Amino acid sequence: MHKKLGKISFAAIGHYGYQEGMIGIQFVLDLDGTSVNDFWGYWKASVSDEGASWSNDERYDQLGKIMLRISTLLIDSKRESVPDLVGVPIEVTLDGNVMKEWRILKEVL
Repeated sequence: MHKKLGKISFAAIGHYGYQEGMIGIQFVLDLDGTSVNDFWGYWKASVSDEGASWSNDERYDQLGKIMLRISTLLIDSKRESVPDLVGVPIEVTLDGNVMKEWRILKEVL
């Protein structure tokens, strides 16, 4: 495991994932010329059908948790909105080429 410093180069809320089937927040994290993507989201369908492996209650729960994560991220970065996250310094933990986690560098803000 190793850590790299970088910044958020893109942050937006919208429809993403396979065939844009999910709604959530998409990040592009710039690590000194290398980009890493992260997405926090859940299925966007307004109701689950019979074949779905999730319920609407689960969907509401997951989307609520994502909104709380976004709120914490905005507080930690001292920003008011998602577009304002661009340029915020971050630290990314990698295991080989796999991103394990990232955080706002609150100590330098």
